[in-house]
Amino acid sequence: MKCELLAPAGDLGKLKLALSYGADAVYAGGRNFSLRAYAANFSDEELAEGIAYAHARGKKVYVAVNIFARNADFDDMGSYFCKLREMGADAVLISDPGVLRLLRKVAPALPVHISTQANVLNAEAVKFWKEAGASRVVLARELSAEEIAAIHAAVPETELEAFVHGAMCISYSGRCYLSDYLTGRSSNRGECSQPCRNPYLLRTAAGDLTAEEDARGTYLLNSRDLNMSARLAELAEAGVVSFKIEGRMKGEFYLATVVNAYRRILDGGYTPALGAELETISHRAYTSSPAPNSCPPPSKAGSLSNSCPPSSKAGGLSNSCPPPFKGGGKYILLGGSCSVPFKGGVRFSCSSSPLRLVLLVTLPLATRGGGVGEGEVFRFALHIFP
Repeated sequence: MKCELLAPAGDLGKLKLALSYGADAVYAGGRNFSLRAYAANFSDEELAEGIAYAHARGKKVYVAVNIFARNADFDDMGSYFCKLREMGADAVLISDPGVLRLLRKVAPALPVHISTQANVLNAEAVKFWKEAGASRVVLARELSAEEIAAIHAAVPETELEAFVHGAMCISYSGRCYLSDYLTGRSSNRGECSQPCRNPYLLRTAAGDLTAEEDARGTYLLNSRDLNMSARLAELAEAGVVSFKIEGRMKGEFYLATVVNAYRRILDGGYTPALGAELETISHRAYTSSPAPNSCPPPSKAGSLSNSCPPSSKAGGLSNSCPPPFKGGGKYILLGGSCSVPFKGGVRFSCSSSPLRLVLLVTLPLATRGGGVGEGEVFRFALHIFP
């Protein structure tokens, strides 16, 4: 099966742009029920026009109805599904079992794709959604290529879709409540205020700690952007049939550049020149490893050691250990990841996974026993999971 390039469409103009630059399909949202409430989105008339435009060119349109629905949402949702059926939508993206049940009742012929918000991590979950009527599942971003291949082997008749490029939520499969807590805007209903992108201070009972990430500040909760452009063949071999680009809120230049690059990579293979095109757009630091490292934990968490934890090859990447401290420094092993710290405060850096933050601290330490002398500098890596 030919792999599909699936692009975001924040409005009708971007839908046409994405298709003209090589997308095989787009995903879009109406004015209600999708997870991008602050995108321009589509009126019913615009959505009907976009679907007709795509079909005239042999392309597809998938419509997101992937909010975590409340009771009041169901009053108008049934009629909306009927409209989508009449427009000829190629599929509906859903994350809520209740929403799927309603769809099956009022518009059973509409194909169903399960959104990444459903957090599908295993073959049994794919089987569950298949039995409920889904033809495709958008897998959770936390999966490795090996895990995707195992799911495909267990449920080969269900299409698998995966994100390959764009911004990522720091929380597990996007299930974040930070925006709701701080601003009253629910990310699970498309209203995220993105507080994870803000700079933060690290404060303890003893006062503020000196923190540094780069010249622009310290962004403790800010994940890297995903860029799997060099690994599409690996994902295809694992069983992924649709490569999804994030970005319904992004501008036209971003959309055209990313879609064009991925189209050419799918047609002719990855080259450094095509990879360089993805550097011309505005983006955070890239990562090509959406899955957390599977580096084994140390034999005794919190123990002191002169050696660094073993390198990890999860997701095809590896971590290199920092050089030992001058004068015989120690590592406190809390999770099996290392990075180079610096003296004089706290430094935060991402490991190869954007979903795991590594906190590195260099402080003078006075202990009794345990082999670390007073005033000796040591470091530790603390894994912070959202």
